[in-house]
Formats: sequence, C-alpha cells, structure tokens
Amino acid sequence: MKVFKIVVLTILCILLFSLTERPLYAGIAPENIREQKLHVSSQARQFIESREIPKLADDEYFWECLGDALIRDELTEDDKVDTFYLLLKTIGWSFAGAVRIPEGYSYFEVFARQSMSFLNAQNSLQTLDYNVQEFLQIALRDYEQHVAHASHALVLAMLLNPETSKTSLEFFLDQDVLQKAQVPAILLHYLAFSVVLSRQYTAALKMNELMSSVSSEQGREDILCALGMFSTDETLEAIKKIVLTELEEQYNYVADTGVLIVRQHLSDSDFYSYFMELVEDSKKKFSLNKLKDRHFQSRLWWYTDKKVMIKIWDDFQARVYDDGMLMTYGEVFADFL
Repeated sequence: MKVFKIVVLTILCILLFSLTERPLYAGIAPENIREQKLHVSSQARQFIESREIPKLADDEYFWECLGDALIRDELTEDDKVDTFYLLLKTIGWSFAGAVRIPEGYSYFEVFARQSMSFLNAQNSLQTLDYNVQEFLQIALRDYEQHVAHASHALVLAMLLNPETSKTSLEFFLDQDVLQKAQVPAILLHYLAFSVVLSRQYTAALKMNELMSSVSSEQGREDILCALGMFSTDETLEAIKKIVLTELEEQYNYVADTGVLIVRQHLSDSDFYSYFMELVEDSKKKFSLNKLKDRHFQSRLWWYTDKKVMIKIWDDFQARVYDDGMLMTYGEVFADFL
C-alpha cells in the first residue's frame, strides 16, 4: 500500500498544473478531502497493491495485469471493474471531469493515444473468449447512480467482446439515456472510447447524433474524437460539418479540435485547400498559425520534464493540492485523483 501511494503521489506532484479561473490550494489535502474518492472493493485494491506499480506505465505490463485480474476466480465481476478503474487511475487515464494534456499536444492526440492502447489490447484480450454479460448488466444497473463504475464496465465489455456488447452500446447512444446518467459527461467520455472499440464507423455516426444535445464544448470534442479515429469519407464529412456549425458562432475548442483532426486525415495540399475554403465559408478570421503540426509520443504521461495542462470539463470543479486533485460535479460526484 505504501509503495502504491508513494508512486501515485510522485506522479501527481511532478506535474505542473495550469488552470485558468480554477481554485488552487497549496499544501497537502486534508484527510476529509482525500476521502472523497470513488468507492472500490478491498479485493480490487489488494490486487493493485500486489502489482509492480511503476511498470504500469508500460502498455504490455498494464494489459497483462488486467488479463490476470480477469481470470482470478476470487474476484467478482464488480471487483474486476474496480480493478480496471484503479489500473487506469494509477496511470492518469481514468476520467473524472479532467484530462492531462502535455504541452504542445492536442486533446485529440491524447485521446488517440489511449484509444490505440485500447485497440491493441483488444486484439489479445478477445482471445480469452470472456463472457461479458455481467459487465453489461453492471453498466445498465449503475449508470444512473454510479456512472463511473458503469462506464468502466461498458468499456471493459467492449474490450473483451465488442460484438456481444454492440446492443448495449446502441442503448447508451441515446439522448434520453445519456441525460439520465448520474453525470452525463462521464458516460459520454467513455462512450467515445466504446465507439472506437466497436471498430464500426456507423457507431461513431450514431454518436454524432447526440451532438445537438451536448451543451459543453468538451463533450462535443469527445464526439469529434470518436469520429476522428475512423478514416472514412462519411466520418470526415461529419467532422467538417461540425466545424462549420461551430464557426457560425465562434472559433472555439470544438472548432479547433475538429480542424486539427481534419489536418491529420488530409495531405498538406488537400488540407490547405480545405482550410482556405473554410475561412471563406465561415467568414471568420483565424490564423493558420494556430494549427501546429503535433507529433505523437508513445509515452505521453511519462515525459515529466514538460509542462502538463489540465483540461477541465464544463460544470466540474477542481481543487488542486500538492498531493492530488479533487474533482467534483455538484453534489452527486467526487473523486480525489
């Protein structure tokens, strides 16, 4: 337990947080703050504490640990979902309303890095021929009251058997269902990864139908990112349409992310033509200098000599301490990271 805490705190402390108009607290978090975290089973915690925590930065070891947990008879399906959550939390990949973004990188690149890790792991995890029905039942059971647990259960099912999980994914890609979630933004974020894991671009187009009902810019970016992981004419056109729609109002984060995604799908000459047409169509003045080419690193979170930005979703509040960060969503959700 001591090693686990030291490593997590070290990772958090070496990050240089950059927050705009967010409360910043110096010093160590009080115990009552540190206790505001999602409940997980003692069995899941014991499993994580038995691992070599620093090695979880390595993809191969990370997914090996998850595979080991999945075949443990002493762990219930809820324990396994908790274990998946703790594994992601340990490397900074669990979502509680904020995402760490290394300086010089876009949100899409961070999303793509995690997606590619998931997709690569899916290829090997499917060989387990795992029965995911209980994970899907957990997702349906908990999304209105315990959305983080439900979301991790859904992603875990998609990792193990996307074909069997397809019907459940379609259920969640519904405006009314999304709004019933304890925290819609958390469910939407994990739905984006679930759509990628479906490997079906039609699922991304279905998710795009939620766009008009999502008020937060960051939530709309999640939908864009899911679309951006597919290389089809249909998804590219959907992204371009979203950009134009956003630019009718202003050049915001959604438009910026959309243009950066288009940049990665087109050649230099095609992108230049697209960009010039975009400027003319939108009648907005924004500079091509904003659209920097960003090259992707294989280990985003472990380059600690660079500044790391914290992207915080609308309606979430962050309290930053020397030993971690408390994320809250009104009175219904809190997690100390």
